[in-house]
Amino acid sequence: MKKKFTPLLICMLLIIPVFSVAGTESLRINKPVILKESNNVEGDEYFGENLSITLRPMFMFLGVKIIIKNCGSTSLNTVKWTFNTSGGIFIRGGKGSGIKVTIKPNRRAVIRLLPIPLLKKSSPVGIGYVELEAKAQASNGDSVRTTAEASVVGRKTMFFRDQGNTAKYKVTFHSTWSKDSHPDDFPSNPHFSGLIGASHNDKVYFWREGELASSGIKNMAETGSKSPLNKEIFIAYLKKSAFQLLSGDGMQSSPGFVNLTIKVSQDYPLVTLVSMIAPSPDWFVGVDSLNLFENSTFIDQKTEILYAYDAGTDSGTNYTSQNEPTEPPEHIFLIETSPFKYGDVVVPVGTFTFTRI
Repeated sequence: MKKKFTPLLICMLLIIPVFSVAGTESLRINKPVILKESNNVEGDEYFGENLSITLRPMFMFLGVKIIIKNCGSTSLNTVKWTFNTSGGIFIRGGKGSGIKVTIKPNRRAVIRLLPIPLLKKSSPVGIGYVELEAKAQASNGDSVRTTAEASVVGRKTMFFRDQGNTAKYKVTFHSTWSKDSHPDDFPSNPHFSGLIGASHNDKVYFWREGELASSGIKNMAETGSKSPLNKEIFIAYLKKSAFQLLSGDGMQSSPGFVNLTIKVSQDYPLVTLVSMIAPSPDWFVGVDSLNLFENSTFIDQKTEILYAYDAGTDSGTNYTSQNEPTEPPEHIFLIETSPFKYGDVVVPVGTFTFTRI
């Protein structure tokens, strides 16, 4: 007799996250470690100057609670909070807002959201893999935000991890690379490969001027491939050095622009992002470990001027050179010769602008 899959098994198969990507709207990298209910929240709070916020599952995962703590020496007044859920399948509820009139020093307010979608303040009900977001802002200007990733099965919200104090950015890649800006032997089909990178901490980097290119950077710079760079990022994630894989569209024609939404956290504030200059032997643009958290706060906007780099893996000298592997490989270097230098000036090919949203 054949065994039938139970509805519960089908539900669980639907929500198991695999290797996933920020910037593609539907996927993210995750390590599936379920956090259990705990009264000890001191270990992974994320602080504003006087305010912290965390997300926790309620008892038996039947709901979500938001914990807002006054970490300062004076009372905080009119603390506004919001809660939102995104993602999942057939999700109802999962939002709410309110005000805590006063939170005294070294005290906390706990907002409990039950899985009752008819209420204005509800934890999510449905099925699927979701992102939860909670924000709090006090009248003195202190503001904090946290996100968590969870699976929802019916009325149960099972947390994978609270991601801490996080921020989202829109990255605008604006290319100025054109026949007017770079007239020497300019190609007939100028374009850029899909964006690929990571948000991470200072325990890892994925490329660096003056060092040899990894296999992932080599493939990206020579062919525009995102593999195996995506695997290198996933390994860094498993080692708790990377936060999220960032992956976005390429630019079909240059000059032009393309946008990508990314997420960083206070513990993983660095961004590495690259794209192949195409066609080319092994030339690319990018940023290496760009810091978006400075002076104890996320920056509002930062623009990085992009210059052409050589990955040191192909010895071609113009855009359409035949494959000519460099043996042994050279270190990654800034291209300060033709076709990117005119007179005494190395001409940039575009910009990355990071704008907090």
